Amino acid sequence: MGSPNTLSIRKIERSDFDDPIDELFIDGIHINDILNSYIADFDTKYLLPSISCEMTTAYDKEFLWQKIDSNNKIEEMLPMLMCVEADFTCLEHIVFIHVEKSSEFVHWKKFGVISKDLKLWKPIKKNSDDKLAVLESIVSIDSIKKEHVVWIENTPEFKFTKQNYSEIINYYRKTNEDREAIDMIFWWLGGIDKSIGHKYIHIHVDSDKNIRFYKSFFKWKEQPKWKYTKYKLRNSHIISNNSKELLKFIKKAVERVNLQFGHDSILNQSSLIYISDDNEFLSLENKFSNEQNRN
Repeated sequence: MGSPNTLSIRKIERSDFDDPIDELFIDGIHINDILNSYIADFDTKYLLPSISCEMTTAYDKEFLWQKIDSNNKIEEMLPMLMCVEADFTCLEHIVFIHVEKSSEFVHWKKFGVISKDLKLWKPIKKNSDDKLAVLESIVSIDSIKKEHVVWIENTPEFKFTKQNYSEIINYYRKTNEDREAIDMIFWWLGGIDKSIGHKYIHIHVDSDKNIRFYKSFFKWKEQPKWKYTKYKLRNSHIISNNSKELLKFIKKAVERVNLQFGHDSILNQSSLIYISDDNEFLSLENKFSNEQNRN
């Protein structure tokens, strides 16, 4: 092979996802479009990068990242593209890549799909009409071996510099960690007792990366009467983010809580919501007081 290829990411809008998807491109061409002319069994147009933060199953995500991070292996078989359900349950629509590592490059040697001869399901019972079988998976992603994969003939080989490849992997790693942080904050906010609504809410990130959720019927200047719930982010890679990034995560989580829980959310039962870190606290205090004076 000649000069190395370039692996890149572009954000693509999709109608079935709220946020743009970080999609893979090789030399400026969408990987799905490259593969669609070679894979006849199914349309690759709508597949997702399994390394993206859209992956919904924790077990599948852990399985994939263990493979990606297996630096001691020269060769690896990565399930790199998945179906729009965003997990590895639809094994028949996964695209595998045979990856080889050399001293300077990462090579994508060939692409493959699950063999049609591999029995993926078995009937376990019939429905009430006694016509259609209920199927049970008998194969999982961690049991797939090379001999279970049909490697597509004549697919191009690609090679990337280790620097280029690492940059892409690290970008996806960061987006996965960010999504994990947002998910953690989202479920925490969504679970806060909403049986009694409060007029004022203040969500604050302190210097120790604790998130404090204050709620009160009283004015801001009567701060001792404010009750708060404290949440400590557990994961070290999330705690390493600065407070500005955590504020961004909180705002995204608040948007999701409002969309998913609606009026059942304590956030939607309030008149004022402010989000701050220690740097913004003083200016926020003045703003909050001015808002209340106008009321």
